[in-house]
Parts: sequence; structure tokens; C-alpha cells
Amino acid sequence: MSADECKSGVLPNLLLGGPGRTGTTSLFAYLSSHPLVCGSQKKETGYFLNPLFNQPLAPIETYTKLFAGFTGQKYVLEATPAYLLGGRKVADAIKKVLGDFRVVFILRDPVERYISGYWHIRSKVLQDESLTCDDYLTRSLGVTIESLQGFDDLHYAILVEGKYADYLEQWYEVAGEDSIYIMFYDDLVRDQPETLRELLAWLHLPPEGIAERMPHSNKALQVRSSTMQQLARAIVKNGEPFLLRHPNLKRALSEIYYAVNSKGKRETCPPRIRSYLEDYYREPNRRLGVLLREKNTPQLPGWLVEY
Repeated sequence: MSADECKSGVLPNLLLGGPGRTGTTSLFAYLSSHPLVCGSQKKETGYFLNPLFNQPLAPIETYTKLFAGFTGQKYVLEATPAYLLGGRKVADAIKKVLGDFRVVFILRDPVERYISGYWHIRSKVLQDESLTCDDYLTRSLGVTIESLQGFDDLHYAILVEGKYADYLEQWYEVAGEDSIYIMFYDDLVRDQPETLRELLAWLHLPPEGIAERMPHSNKALQVRSSTMQQLARAIVKNGEPFLLRHPNLKRALSEIYYAVNSKGKRETCPPRIRSYLEDYYREPNRRLGVLLREKNTPQLPGWLVEY
């Protein structure tokens, strides 16, 4: 159900908590298209991130207005990919404001996610084609949870964000196992229709009236023109409520943009960067595997099986 069809003052009971570069934009669009789901007027509200920066929440009215038009749908949805990284600080704030809620996390091989995140930050966020893999890694290594002071710092938090177990443990302690659903990016790639059916079943949502697949959104790419990229970002930012109401139009415009402003074959990060990342995430992945097995998570992906 589109955002403008959704009563002022309502609060969400379903969150997509990230992390970034895992398909949260596409999943948000997909779930928002369900007749029993009211999606926020903009996908990434970021409302509960302030505690991560040791700042108070904004007035609640700034949040509830994003769900104006709600008419009794089963779920009210928002998606902010950095919620996972916020761990206990963010989870506690959400619990205090929302009460009972459900949250979905999509986990992806942190090495692949980091590399995808680098290209996204370089081309779409910072729009700095001179930013090398080495430069980005050097900046990222200086970031800790304690050092985060604002939203801009999140551009370099992708590395530390990949230590999923550190944050998931805190989320489980605050929200409880029954309120958390773990998806794997690998499953969305391998068998998206079945993976989405399993999610709908967990949400007790009928599959009728919704597509079998998600729209493909927010691709990482190298751009030909930074000016065109800036124009596209402005259009998306100002027109997001309208585009969320017309997903087919958004999809068509996105494909035209990718065709016109993508360089096509993308550069690759040096092999030594990948080797470093594999070593960096070895112990965090081991702890994640232990945690998910404790929670009886079925069918762990290949990047976790060895742990």
C-alpha cells in the first residue's frame, strides 16, 4: 500500500534494519507494495540513529508525519540500513518509543558488502572518482562505534559495520528472538521467490496481490558524469514520495539512468585488499556463525559454513 494511501500519528511496527548494500531498498519497495503494508513516505528515515551519535531523538511529530494516511494496514514499515550498527543504543530507543516491533536484517558476506559499499560511497554518495580502495580502507580503519558523531561518519563505517555479531547480540537482548528475522543476501540471489515467500510467512502476510520478485534498486556503479549523478540524486530526493507510489515508473527511470550514466565494466579493488578483508572478518564471521547456530538459524550461507 503506497505511503499516501496509508492516518497521522501512527508509528511503525516493522523495520528493515540493514545493513546497507544488502537489498534493503528493493525489499522496502517490495513490502510496501503489499496491500497490508503501509510504507513510510521516504524509505530511509534515520529517526532512531541519533542515540548512536549520543544525541536525543527529534520530536516524534517529525517521524509520525512520514506515515500519514495510514488506514489500518497490518504493518507500518520503515527501513534504515544503519539501525543494525546502532546495536543496543538504537534498539533501546526503538523499544522505548515503539513498544513491540519486528525487525528484518539481511546479512551478506562482509567482504563483498564492503567492496560494494566502497563503490556506492565513491560514485553515489561522495561522488569522488579519485577515491581509491586503499584510501577508503585507510579512512575506514580509523572509524569505531565510539568515534561516530553524525550521519556523514557512516560513509566510512562499512568496515566496522561488517562485524555483524557484535550488534546482533545486542539486538537479540533488547528485542528478543521472536521479533528478529534473519535473511541472507545469498538466498535472495539463489532463489528470490522462495526466500520472499518465507519472509511473508513469518510476517503472516498472504502472498496474493504481490509480485514474486523485488524491484532491483540502488545499484553500485561507476558513473560517466558526476553532474548527471547529482541531478539524479536531487530528483530522487525531492520526488521520493511520488516515486514510491509509482514503482514501475521508478524502475523504468532507473534503468534509463543506468544505461546512460554507467561506465559499464567497473574497476576492481586490488587482490591484497580482498585478502586483508578476509583476514579482518575471519573472527567476526566465526562469532556470527556461533550466534546464529545458537538461534537455530537454518541453512547458513557458504561464507559462514566453515565457521
